[in-house]
Amino acid sequence: MKSKRYFQKITLVDKDGNILIEIKEEANEFIITPSNQNIKNNIDFRNSLAAGRGHVYVSDFQIDEGVPVLIFGIPVIDRNKKKKAILLVNYNCKPIFDIFRTTFEQKEDDRSVRYARYFIVDEDGYWIKGPKPEDEFGFLYDSKSDRRFGNIFSDAWEKISKDQTG
Repeated sequence: MKSKRYFQKITLVDKDGNILIEIKEEANEFIITPSNQNIKNNIDFRNSLAAGRGHVYVSDFQIDEGVPVLIFGIPVIDRNKKKKAILLVNYNCKPIFDIFRTTFEQKEDDRSVRYARYFIVDEDGYWIKGPKPEDEFGFLYDSKSDRRFGNIFSDAWEKISKDQTG
């Protein structure tokens, strides 16, 4: 029996932003790669470094090598309660999206075309999961800056953006 590995990548970064080691899971194999890359300007690193002891930073949805991920960042603390490093875990969200798809999408006709009956948008109205796959993760692409929830459902976006209670 195989265990399910939902991480895309695990990265250990020193407090100055230097990647010490990266572990990737590819085709049920662990690949360990040392790196001399510095990510001190990376938003996930910076937010994780700012997190207090015992806290976990959780990113917004992102794409990593074509896979939707959430990044969890955890400060590594020494015995003297000083931050020594940051552990970043890229969690593969594809299984979550698959559960949403099988639960909320339905075939519209005999052409086996599936239509989403749910949407996920970020705080700026960009589609994370939307009616058209080509519009998803538009915040990553300058050419998709106009593909937002509010441009299609302006009345709904006005209400959602003012009252985020549900």
